[in-house]
Amino acid sequence: MRRQQWHRREPGDAFAPRNKHALAIDFVAEPPFFQVSETHAAKTWYLDPRAPKIERPHSIQNLREKMGKMGGSNLNG
Repeated sequence: MRRQQWHRREPGDAFAPRNKHALAIDFVAEPPFFQVSETHAAKTWYLDPRAPKIERPHSIQNLREKMGKMGGSNLNG
């Protein structure tokens, strides 16, 4: 009986197949970490300088506004 190799995975970002906002590169290469602040990094090709510029979803805009009203700091962008 052949053992399954659980460590083998497809190339690209593991979230790409279920991400309706995935870029073509997400299916080819895993994104590196991009530093967002001194305490936060994110793995997303959207933070790459070559990425297309997009409008933030309303849910993110609303979250940023809510956090700002609560005194949230470090809300870049």
